[in-house]
Amino acid sequence: MQSNRKNHLVIVLLLNSLGATFAQLLECPFGWGDNEKLIQIPPDRINDGYCDCPTSGLDETETNACSGSANWPGIHADTASTSKYHCPGQAQLHISLSKVQDGICDCCSGADEAPGVCQDICDEVLAAERQEMERRLHAFREGSLIRKKELASYSELREKTALDLEVERSRIKSLESRLNEAKDQLAQWKIKRLEQRLEQIKERTAKIATDPETGILNGLSTDELGWMIVHACQTAGEMQTMYPLEERDAKSSASSKGTDSTTCVPLRLAGLDAGLIWESTTYKPKSMDEAVDKILLAELLDFNVQHTGSPAWTQQSLDKANTLNDKSQRRRLTEVEPENDEGDDEDDIDDDRKPTKETSRNSSKQAKKSEQEERRLQLEQLILGQPYSLSRVALRQKAEKVIAVIDAMKETAEGDTNMTEDIEESGNSGPGPVIDPVSLPFIRNKLDDRSRVIQTGLDYAVSAKVLMDELDASNPPNLRAVLQSLLIGTLIHGNLSSLQFWELLANVVPELRIVDGESKTCKAHITCPPTTIRRNSIGIPSTEILKAAEEACIGLLQQAQQSCVVEDGEDALSGDIPNGYGGFYVLSGRDEFDLFHTILGDLTLVDNDEAKNERDELNARISTFETELESLQSKIADMADLVDGGKDGSHGPDGELYSMKNSCHSIESGKYTYKLCLNDSATQSEGGPGGTHLGKWDGASVEDDGTRVWKWTNGAKCWNGPKRSATVHVTCGIENQVTSADEPETCRYVFEMESPIACDESYRLKYGLPTLE
Repeated sequence: MQSNRKNHLVIVLLLNSLGATFAQLLECPFGWGDNEKLIQIPPDRINDGYCDCPTSGLDETETNACSGSANWPGIHADTASTSKYHCPGQAQLHISLSKVQDGICDCCSGADEAPGVCQDICDEVLAAERQEMERRLHAFREGSLIRKKELASYSELREKTALDLEVERSRIKSLESRLNEAKDQLAQWKIKRLEQRLEQIKERTAKIATDPETGILNGLSTDELGWMIVHACQTAGEMQTMYPLEERDAKSSASSKGTDSTTCVPLRLAGLDAGLIWESTTYKPKSMDEAVDKILLAELLDFNVQHTGSPAWTQQSLDKANTLNDKSQRRRLTEVEPENDEGDDEDDIDDDRKPTKETSRNSSKQAKKSEQEERRLQLEQLILGQPYSLSRVALRQKAEKVIAVIDAMKETAEGDTNMTEDIEESGNSGPGPVIDPVSLPFIRNKLDDRSRVIQTGLDYAVSAKVLMDELDASNPPNLRAVLQSLLIGTLIHGNLSSLQFWELLANVVPELRIVDGESKTCKAHITCPPTTIRRNSIGIPSTEILKAAEEACIGLLQQAQQSCVVEDGEDALSGDIPNGYGGFYVLSGRDEFDLFHTILGDLTLVDNDEAKNERDELNARISTFETELESLQSKIADMADLVDGGKDGSHGPDGELYSMKNSCHSIESGKYTYKLCLNDSATQSEGGPGGTHLGKWDGASVEDDGTRVWKWTNGAKCWNGPKRSATVHVTCGIENQVTSADEPETCRYVFEMESPIACDESYRLKYGLPTLE
């Protein structure tokens, strides 16, 4: 039987019911450039090792002359690749030409081979195929209905969502407006509170400083006020380091706790009370002239009354502190200083004493650091040269001497089993302190600690001097009033006592300074007995300060006898370095019985109940609006995602994956259970929770024949192998179910699945199913 085809191929079917031989009927196109001409192949040229039928290879089925390729010479590749042999009675079975006469029965009737080679098993095969066809047709009929219904629902939902989306977007504008209004109300409340505090501070500090009867700053020059501020900062820094954290609640100001910053925090806070902010990088003072500065001052005040242990004083430190304030990850500002951030050098020069974490990025930055270091050293030497620092210098010198002796003793005694005896003998043989050898490490640590106290005070003082110099350079018209406010504020936030204030006066005011060295000795912690002078009929110090100093001197002289005995004797150190050793004392700040507690106590940063309730109410409104806005924004994002067809097409063609977007599908295979979750992960588990990660969702695609392919990639790495992955081939089915699991290659898992989403026109054409009415 012979048939002619438009592509010039002639295929001779080997069906010979009349008993004719195969060779007598074999005809094929000549090929080799002429496919119209038919030639007959005699028996002696069948399987003779020469390819006479290059377009089909039928004459050389038992040799390799035609190679069995689907792309023989004489026929175009696009034609040869689509040439198929159609098995009679099996409409869906198409085999390549190379499989004809290959000795393998592909057609159920054996039509692809010579007569007598194959048995006719079409009744059995076609019955199974008809059954499979019926199953596919049923699945397609039911599945396509489900698919159409879901796609129609998706289309309707998108249309409705598109309309609702516009409504919700208009709602968000209204909600944002209400949120902004609530924030404005809170901002105005903060500004009002700031104005109230500034007015209160202004009135009170003016009275405390210059009241004709009780003013504690009357008669002082602007230069003296400036140095009083510097030394007040020096004292605050010493107190911060001298007393352990657990003691600071009672012995130092709240504003000094919780920070190891080398900037003078009390002075920074005093500046805020005076409506003054020093810029982070230039340290130039900025007053509250512009609205933006007023808002910042209000934010800083509100933050500081709520966080007295970790205050802020610039925008940069406020931003940093707000970040650290998250309760789940907050660290104390002792660990991360806002002023040490790159680009925010709020160290007032003195922080450059500390080693940086990384080297300078360029030469200009290194040069700047060198200039700052030189200026810092100059300021430090200037401060050490002031009368207030004399006892600090004396202690440093004495500590260096004792430490040198200790180090010498340790070096000479190395390896000597009689070290104690040798040290004692050497200690008694010449001048110098007599030291208990057992206490050597303890003494050295104590002296190091006392040196750190002095250095922190110097750091604070250098910081204050930098800020004072910048303030003086700005030449404000009301400099005296500003300095008075800053000094009072530093006393408030530094928690200085009236006795410490007297000590500042006694060392800054020339007429009150000690000249004979007799008034201040180991017998008293402060300059005793206190004296007074008059300038322009104004008494310095004020009557109340003088009275407080006189009362204190009486008690202090009685308490100090023990340390005097120690120093007046052989200067022996029995294992303790008392406060006052070397003439250097660090007082513990004011307490409830101190004069300053009465006149300054109510000016400290305190968050009273009324203000707290007002703030909480405003914040609660803001929080409610923010929660509603966040929820609405999330809803709008989901709606927009639906209208747009899903992120990166995650809803699939025509939205077929929308109803399955977060679904999971499982199958048990052997001892394992596999779980495949769309837009999530694929896992393999063995009778329990958890399991092996096979990969994260990597998207879906549709192949040319309509097969859906889902992928999960980048799973857990196999031992000496690749990372695990999973692939699912989805075909038409009435229900969503995984039908098989396999691992064709190491750690590459392949699954078969049925789903209504695959019951489309491509599936019908692939299996030759009839068109549904």
